[in-house]
Amino acid sequence: MLVPTNHIVNFSFQEKIISFSCSLVKSIFYHNRQSVNCRLICYQLLYYPYKPEVSFRIFHNDEFLFLEYNVREKCTAALEMTDGNDVYRDSCVEFFVQPEGDGHYYNFEWNAIGTLCMSRRTGRFDPVHAPKSVLDSVLTSSTYGRKPFEEIKGDNAWTLRIAIPASALFCGELKTWHCARLKGNFYKCGDALSTPHYITWAPISTPSPDYHRAEFFAEIDCE
Repeated sequence: MLVPTNHIVNFSFQEKIISFSCSLVKSIFYHNRQSVNCRLICYQLLYYPYKPEVSFRIFHNDEFLFLEYNVREKCTAALEMTDGNDVYRDSCVEFFVQPEGDGHYYNFEWNAIGTLCMSRRTGRFDPVHAPKSVLDSVLTSSTYGRKPFEEIKGDNAWTLRIAIPASALFCGELKTWHCARLKGNFYKCGDALSTPHYITWAPISTPSPDYHRAEFFAEIDCE
């Protein structure tokens, strides 16, 4: 069922529970027929045929944008434990977001234990990396905990919960998520896994996998 506007939700981050009155990010749910679990689709099926099961939920209050990724996959790894370092080789979920009127976008990338890599960009090759204070402001909680691990093969199911403050968009003027007009996309990858894959929420039409293509971002409307 949908989480209704002003529903009280509890998220736990490292034993800290945040209770909040949430609003739906409406265009996400409308795009996915109002399903609270929005699913990602396979990308580059011919060359990367494996598709893990991935869904996400998204909602917000004025201060935080909340994401919950639910993943079921054959291979899972989380080797990187230092925020700011690359995590795309691990089991990785990603959120790219661009505020309306901003020529830049922000890429948030997390591995299965919540290690965050983040930057502001206009494209793949011009990152402005987030300072430590911004990385520290993004809260995460994983069912795998925070301890790194080598690749595990099997029927692996895990959940990652995330709270992103509006201030994490560190070079922009966004002060609140309320009524924010955004574009973006949601991804799952695992470049160095035994089962590499590249899947997306909004389709991308490029010859090879490339998440850094803002022209394929879809609208995200926060009430």
